[in-house]
Amino acid sequence: MNKKLIILIILVLSILALSGCNKSITYSDKFEGIPIYPKMELTASSEYEEHYEVFDFKDTYEDVKEFYMGNIDQEKWEIEENPLYPNIDGEGIKTQGYMLKGKEQEVSLIIGLQNTANAGNILRIDLNGKPFKEGKYNVQGESENWQVSLEYTIRKGNMSVNGDVVYIGENPPKEVDYEFRIYEIIDENEGSKSSSQEVEGDELENNKFSITSQSDRKDTLEVYREAINRGYIEIKWEEQGEKKTEKTTIEIVD
Repeated sequence: MNKKLIILIILVLSILALSGCNKSITYSDKFEGIPIYPKMELTASSEYEEHYEVFDFKDTYEDVKEFYMGNIDQEKWEIEENPLYPNIDGEGIKTQGYMLKGKEQEVSLIIGLQNTANAGNILRIDLNGKPFKEGKYNVQGESENWQVSLEYTIRKGNMSVNGDVVYIGENPPKEVDYEFRIYEIIDENEGSKSSSQEVEGDELENNKFSITSQSDRKDTLEVYREAINRGYIEIKWEEQGEKKTEKTTIEIVD
């Protein structure tokens, strides 16, 4: 066989082998240089967001993380772990959040893998490029009989609240009713906007009850800071046959 022909065949086979090894990568339409894991489907999209899912996912969680760390265009994006979406590696669910910092925009990347009985492993990828700053605040309050300690986590897409309310009086009740005014935004044009949570019959354990709440985010960090400081918890309980009501105001302490 002609020597030049042999060399040509070898070159062609090498090119075909290399092309077969390389998987084509699809990138986000909204966020240039951020890849989408293969076979994922776009399930929701808005001006600043994209949400992807794939059911019956067969790869590993580490495969997904390595894919993103290896294929995000790092000339466009600086990659940092997002402390407001810490690594969760629990039974049935894994989550890791990253903040991708570009020259003109910061994008939140959330990788989530959930094991379900009906759909097997579900991989979810969330991209959020809203121009919102993020923050975490310790919030406290104290009245005559109650002490409040909460943590507000304000992310690009949502706000969550977690914490405890502790009875500090002399005769702890077994059960309370309460209204939690999570925040109150005062807008001169639109009027007052508030978020409240009403609970009946919450039992006390070790003289305290816990609070957990989550809501969509719609305002800036500065607006929420002021609004949280207008929040309160109003508690109703019975003490030695006497019905009592006490309102505890809250404020950011850091």
